[in-house]
This record gives sequence, C-alpha cells and structure tokens, in this order.
Amino acid sequence: MHREETLNLAWQKKDTPWVWEYDVIFDLIAPGSKILDVGCGDGVLGGKLIETKNCVVTGIDMSQEAIRKARLNKLEALIGDIEKPLDFADESFDYAILCNVLEHLVDPLATLKESLRVSREGVIISVPNFAVFPARVELALGRFPRTPLFRLKWYNSQHIRLFSYKDFKCALNELHFGVHLVKEEFQPFCVAPMLANRLQNPLALFWVRVLGKVEDFSMRILARLLPNLFALSYVAVLEKDKDFSIDKIKGYDYDV
Repeated sequence: MHREETLNLAWQKKDTPWVWEYDVIFDLIAPGSKILDVGCGDGVLGGKLIETKNCVVTGIDMSQEAIRKARLNKLEALIGDIEKPLDFADESFDYAILCNVLEHLVDPLATLKESLRVSREGVIISVPNFAVFPARVELALGRFPRTPLFRLKWYNSQHIRLFSYKDFKCALNELHFGVHLVKEEFQPFCVAPMLANRLQNPLALFWVRVLGKVEDFSMRILARLLPNLFALSYVAVLEKDKDFSIDKIKGYDYDV
C-alpha cells in the first residue's frame, strides 16, 4: 500500500482531538496573521485560528482525505508532498507551523528548510521528545518505547524520525540554519492522569487526583529545568538571525 493510501485510510478513521500543542501554538499567533500549516491534517488548529483570530490559513498535506476535512474547517487546503520544495514564494507567510510533523518525515530538515524560506517571522514547531525518562525505562527493559509514540507500538506508529529535544537543538547549531529559539514550552510527563483513567475505586481516585496536582506542579518545573529528561513534547519558535540568508537555505544539502 502506498503512503498516500495509508494516510487516507488513517484520516477516514479519525478526527484530531484538541491537544496541548494546539493551545500553546494558538496563543503564540497574533490575530490577522497569514499562516502556512505544513502537514495540516484535518485543519482543527487552523480552523480555530480562522474562526477566533481572523487569521488567513493555508494548509498543505499529502492526504486527500485530510485535505477534504481541512477545507470543512475553512482552510485554503492544498494536496502536496511536504518533503518537496513548497510552491510558495519566499517569505509569503508570517509564520509556518509544523505541528507534530517532523517526526513523520524521511527528510525532516528539508521540510524545515522550506518552511523557513516561505515564512517572514519564522517557524513554530512541535515534536515529541524521545529521551523523556519513561521512554528510557521502557528501552532499558528491552521494549521499544511507546511513551513518545503516544502509546502506539513501533509497528503501527507513523513516526519514522525519533529524536530528543537535545538532538534537535544540536542539529540547528551543527547545520547552521541561521535561526535561534526565541520561545519554548514544554509538556511534562505525568503519571496521575494515566492512573486516574484506569481506577474505579472512588477513594483511590480521590487520592490520585490530589497527588496529581502535586505531580503536575513539580513536573512543570522539572520539564522546564531539564526538558530532555522530563518533557514529553515541546513547542519551539524559531526566528531568523540577522544574517539569515534565503539563498544559503535554498542551496543547503546534506546526506539523508
């Protein structure tokens, strides 16, 4: 089965829930912004930006079914391969969004390069952190980590590039993309919500919820101090340096 067919089947079976990353990205976007949502999926985030903040949102995705749903959410949605050069002029959007996209791509940095080219202000990304501590425990016990795959197994996840928060920061420096991180938000890993979903005993559920408030507070602090260990996922805003060169980015190449 071709990748496009697999994606179409997946989008026929699901609708995207509103997730933590969407809240963070939504708050980062100024009203009236012109946005390119790269790998837009069914356009839930873009639709909210259009409805609430009067943004102009263009979406691009490989799946025809995802694009059909994105158009229902009022996006100007286009079918296209986001791992190839994007058919937009340089700096034609305020921001490009890559929300939970890079980990699905064979050549994620090529897509990041193109997203930087077509954006004036920069790129907002969100990705799972493969080095979060429960993933390390799973791997130590001999199992491929499911935690950063959002509980999916290795054979039914569409994540094909698995990297940590530190890996991503190192790549930006090593490959001289000419950008810097101006804002970062971290989603902490918390055990209490997982336990609460499985408990039936009212007394046990009460104590888990009480302890969950303590855990949530402490893990937020730890995720900010040590994100590579305690952040389940993160959102980062990449803005261009003063010496950023579109020509350099266009010509940049590397081994895949």
